[in-house]
Amino acid sequence: MRRIILFVFCILFSAFLIKADFVLADQNPIELHFFYSSSCPHCAKEEELLNEMENKYPELLIKRYEVSSAENQKLYLEMGRKYEIDEEILNYGSVPLTFVGEKYFIGYRDYATNGKEIESYIKSLITGEENTCPGPNEPTVINLFGLEIKLSSQTSLLSLAVIFGLVDGVNPCMISVLLMLLAYLLTTGSFKEAIRAGIVFGLCVFLIYFGLMVAVYQSVCLIKGNLLSLINPLKMILGSLLVLVGIIMIKDFFYLKPGQKVSLAIPEFAQPYIKKLVGLATLPAVVLLALLSSLVELPCSFALPLGYSTILAEKSVSPYPYFALYNFFFVLPLFVIVALVGFGFLKADRMVAWKERTKKMFRFIAGVLLVVLGLLLIFKIF
Repeated sequence: MRRIILFVFCILFSAFLIKADFVLADQNPIELHFFYSSSCPHCAKEEELLNEMENKYPELLIKRYEVSSAENQKLYLEMGRKYEIDEEILNYGSVPLTFVGEKYFIGYRDYATNGKEIESYIKSLITGEENTCPGPNEPTVINLFGLEIKLSSQTSLLSLAVIFGLVDGVNPCMISVLLMLLAYLLTTGSFKEAIRAGIVFGLCVFLIYFGLMVAVYQSVCLIKGNLLSLINPLKMILGSLLVLVGIIMIKDFFYLKPGQKVSLAIPEFAQPYIKKLVGLATLPAVVLLALLSSLVELPCSFALPLGYSTILAEKSVSPYPYFALYNFFFVLPLFVIVALVGFGFLKADRMVAWKERTKKMFRFIAGVLLVVLGLLLIFKIF
């Protein structure tokens, strides 16, 4: 009898231990690792959400890491590589960066954009139910009368690339140089030379501006990764500069008289060199012409690329496809002009007249975009 009682006791005790083990396993907290910067406004917004969820979900254990610490930077890289985040993003130190469960979340704007997704995933970990929210890189699909529309964090960046590129491309500075080159070559009777020179000119401008935007992007990321305290003042200064340039461009719309040069145009000292290169009309001269005109007209057309590159430096995306898209639309008007003028669909003098008629309107549009972009940077919306 004693043996039977002892045997039953052992079974019950074992069952208790197994049950206790399961209970303890269920009570293991869900760890969330939050990497942030004390100077990052987006980090501060996510911190508010995390504080609320910490009180709301006792199962959630939040570990916070300020990335200015060398030890935390090392942990940042280790966890980022463990979750197979792009090495380029890790090297730039993008924050806020949140790890929880099997997912990571880069960046934070507001609850509707990022917070709901994070909380929904945490609830799915707690309840064991499948998370139906899209991941950080998955698009949201909206069904509108049978038409599927995909929205993602990249959508606005693509739209900005197209709009900024086109508006920036229709500027009087670069078009004037191209028309000067085409008119000279066509008057010499060299139809093929005019087409070839126009294409080379456009390609060189594309590569030059692509390189300049990469340089701006790398500079901002360098400051962001190593001098975090300077990133917000830098954005304030840049935003103020964009607003100033935009106001100057808008001023031309109201005060520019017929035949008068626009503000921030190619400076007078560069005109003789440009005319000399146009007169040479060789391919090396065309390359130098594209380089010279691109550099001296930076005040005229580089404000939008500067702002766009800064925005991309704040995003967790590879910038190069966006730079390529921006510059494709930037040089598209140049190639359209080459086709129209080079193939005889439009005379160069009529194109010059059209440029004079529309330059004020395009300066106004560019100016408004610059003011809006500058204010977005100043008020930390981007």
